[in-house]
Amino acid sequence: MIVDIENPPRGVVDHLADLANDDVDLTRVAPAVFEFFERTADLELHVRTRWRLPFFVLYAIFRPIFALFGQLVLPLREATIRTRVFALAEGCDGRPRARAIVRSYVPTGRTMQAIAYAVREGEGRRAMSAAFPLPLGQLLGILHLEHAGASGLALTSHVPGAGIWMRFLGLALRLPLGERLELQPGGDDGALIEGTHEQRIFGILVVRHVYRFFSPSAEAAPRRRS
Repeated sequence: MIVDIENPPRGVVDHLADLANDDVDLTRVAPAVFEFFERTADLELHVRTRWRLPFFVLYAIFRPIFALFGQLVLPLREATIRTRVFALAEGCDGRPRARAIVRSYVPTGRTMQAIAYAVREGEGRRAMSAAFPLPLGQLLGILHLEHAGASGLALTSHVPGAGIWMRFLGLALRLPLGERLELQPGGDDGALIEGTHEQRIFGILVVRHVYRFFSPSAEAAPRRRS
């Protein structure tokens, strides 16, 4: 249940240090990359998506079904995305300091996806826990934070202890899916942050999303429908 509180969260985490393990040196990370994690709702996202065949055809067939539930409605080509962050009631989610991230298309307002984020601690390590509510269950991703280049970060499921699961009617099944989101400080096009998000099945690339995040003070990103 979403709750209205005086100081609602603004990012997927309150502080990036809450997610980082000892092998991540946050002094190396560009300040812009911190914004993605701590000020997610303040950023507008422009995404350019490139699907691999035959996955594009399969997803295009089933995408209208996902749209009925307002979940996992990924861009087919290009889009501009707005992000909103809401607090979740204590005890409703079962994870401490969980928050809902709702992404919608600009300018239509149609929901792209809704995710409940929280930091998970287990086996002496912290990880990002991302739950996608689905009818009778949820899709759950456990992602670890790691360095990417000189001043960037990545969230990845391609390490021990991470992965993607389907929870359905009380059962949990690990799926042959994987993803990696890499974030770097922006370049010369006005973007605050640039990112690449790859999603795979059995190690085979399904889709690659190229992200550009803009702050409100930056020049407006091109708006496209998907």
